[in-house]
Amino acid sequence: MSWEVTPEAVSAMESTAARLEELSAAIHAETGKLRSAYEENESGLGYHSADIGQLIEDLESIEQDASGPVLKLVLKLTRAAAVRKAHIDNNPYGHGRGR
Repeated sequence: MSWEVTPEAVSAMESTAARLEELSAAIHAETGKLRSAYEENESGLGYHSADIGQLIEDLESIEQDASGPVLKLVLKLTRAAAVRKAHIDNNPYGHGRGR
């Protein structure tokens, strides 16, 4: 199987990896803010407080479970981009067909 090796493809993989890292960090930060807001206002939430607390715990668990696969994807994209960039850099005849 062959694939087209282009600088645009490398750039797309690099920018996708960077954006995934940014989004993952933003989700983590927002989850922390949600937890803080809940803890600061817990007493004023009435009988819904326990349910809201449980939902926040569920959200935190999901966020933690998802962070591993996201980081794995970031690593794979970064490695794939590096391999393709090396191919482009080492190909004196242009950046046409890859292996």
